[in-house]
Amino acid sequence: MTNLSSAGVKTELPLLVVGYDFRLASSALREKLVTEADGRRRLFNAIKGMDDSAGLLVIETCNRLEWVVSTRLPEWLAEVLKARMLSRLQECFPDLEHFPSPYVYTQKEAVLHVLRVVVGLESLATGEAQIAGQFQAALKKAQSEKTASAVINRLGHIAGRIAKSGYKMGFRSNYRQGIHGLVVKYMQLHFKSAEPTDKIILVVGMGEIGRKAAGLLEETFKCKVQPVNRTIKAGAKYAPLSQLNELSRTADALVVATGGTVPVIDESVLDLDGRNGKLLIMDIGIPRQVTESAQVHEQVLYRNIDHLMELGENKEKNVYLEELEHEIRKEFRQFKQFCRGREMSDLLSGIHSGRLDLTQKKIPDFVASQLSDLDEKRRKEIESAMKQFIKDYSNTLFHAFHQTMETYWNNIGNGNGSNGDTSQDTLCNCLDG
Repeated sequence: MTNLSSAGVKTELPLLVVGYDFRLASSALREKLVTEADGRRRLFNAIKGMDDSAGLLVIETCNRLEWVVSTRLPEWLAEVLKARMLSRLQECFPDLEHFPSPYVYTQKEAVLHVLRVVVGLESLATGEAQIAGQFQAALKKAQSEKTASAVINRLGHIAGRIAKSGYKMGFRSNYRQGIHGLVVKYMQLHFKSAEPTDKIILVVGMGEIGRKAAGLLEETFKCKVQPVNRTIKAGAKYAPLSQLNELSRTADALVVATGGTVPVIDESVLDLDGRNGKLLIMDIGIPRQVTESAQVHEQVLYRNIDHLMELGENKEKNVYLEELEHEIRKEFRQFKQFCRGREMSDLLSGIHSGRLDLTQKKIPDFVASQLSDLDEKRRKEIESAMKQFIKDYSNTLFHAFHQTMETYWNNIGNGNGSNGDTSQDTLCNCLDG
């Protein structure tokens, strides 16, 4: 692809987000965009081919799939990545004529969107705590795979702060909030009982979500909850996956919360023919963890994340919204300051490079070629004086820029231009002064 990084295009907030969440696309569509390490590397290389300064963070959770990219060309590159997502879906579903278009956020809207996601405002279960950890895990993966950038790392830093703010004010303090809480709500409706103590529920997958689901089900229903896992550690009270066939004969419900990239539950691991009545299967994995043949089996009542959407609203959390939005705006200004500081660093670096070029090459060349009739001592004196003029002038520029930016950010911190939209006027006033 054509490298446009030399076009000299400047952007204030070099960030974009392209993706789908639970409101826009079903789990069947979202799972087709899930990537492994090789896929992320190919995507990153393609992006770097268009902007060699870019960074990539891939967020893949049960609620959403998003590509977060730091780039000097956010509007243009966002459209390219949007087309790439749609092309991938068309490859997977050649018989479908229409697909929902992924959402696109750039610059200010991209930053605000990420912060709202991390604090749990955009989750299926409003205020859920898991997304903050999932975001940081995605960031660590990007760092280990060397796709992160300074801008994405800074975004992760402020995302961590906004998550802590949400926790301190109580927005994220309810341990029942999350997919595991919605599973409990659904089962209460399904079994038509707040405490179905006579039921047997299996939970496959003992990652964070699986453990929380098992614990909350046992606490809420006071029934038998049997954890099942593919790998068994010494001392763990989990049943191995090999026992699922026997356990499924008498179980009333099965929650599947594994993190596999392919389905782990099919008809061969379940004894469906030996059952009396249907088995409720709650598949809360992305990609889905149950094969299509098992989903449609006559002895199965299959449900996934899409069936939990009506249960996610939590009006009790609305009391925190004003305070939370204030914290989000504050963290946004911090990120904006960081991005502008990077631009200032680039400017100062350019001044420094220009000074070195003048003092180490151009001035000595000029003196040697134009003042050759003078004796060597006099030439050295003139060359030294010219270099000193350049150093004094560049030092004055450095001092002026630093002082200007310090005054500017002090004004922002004191509320002058706190809406983030008066930066240019404030900066111009500082320079005029």
